[in-house]
Amino acid sequence: MAGVLLVVIGFLLLSRSAFAVEVVVVNLGWHIGIAIQKNDLDASEIPEVADFRRANVAWIEFGWGDEAFYQDPDPSLDVILDAAFGETPAVMHLVGVPVHPANYYVDSSFLTVTLTEAQFDRLQTYLSDSFRRSGKARVTAIGRGLYPDSQFYPATGSFSLSHTCNTWVAKAFESAGLQIEDADDIVRASTVMDRLLAAGAVRVSAAE
Repeated sequence: MAGVLLVVIGFLLLSRSAFAVEVVVVNLGWHIGIAIQKNDLDASEIPEVADFRRANVAWIEFGWGDEAFYQDPDPSLDVILDAAFGETPAVMHLVGVPVHPANYYVDSSFLTVTLTEAQFDRLQTYLSDSFRRSGKARVTAIGRGLYPDSQFYPATGSFSLSHTCNTWVAKAFESAGLQIEDADDIVRASTVMDRLLAAGAVRVSAAE
């Protein structure tokens, strides 16, 4: 009986260690987002994903950035200067993506990061903590996003030249447990991609 119990425990431990989630990093050129398959997300951890009810939504892409600049497709000079030289409120941007991100975002580059269960849990916690819920279980979207099925949400933190959307991504993977050198000082998209490659990420150009 004890032998059977040990076999079961060993199997459970092996199954947990073998669990892996592939996360796609989307580099739009100046801005980086994090895309995760919707079925891998825990709606109790990130309840806002329930806003993406369309049956064809296969991935959710998460982004973070300056509240005014991010939401304005044609920002004024004042908005640009505030984002460039001030410290401004932030928003989260979620996109419901119907296909692999590499087949959805044009003129972009992509990395795949494979996370263990524990690393993925920490990444979800980081993403969840990025929503400014003000004590509520779930925050309401504050505006339509930049893509057909997308929304903006209030976010924690402040945007500045020293803490950009790319800093936020670098910190996300550092919080998951990856070794990201000088994550707090990263502001450029290209630096994030280089550091993730050094941490074991793989380039991807098309969905498999």
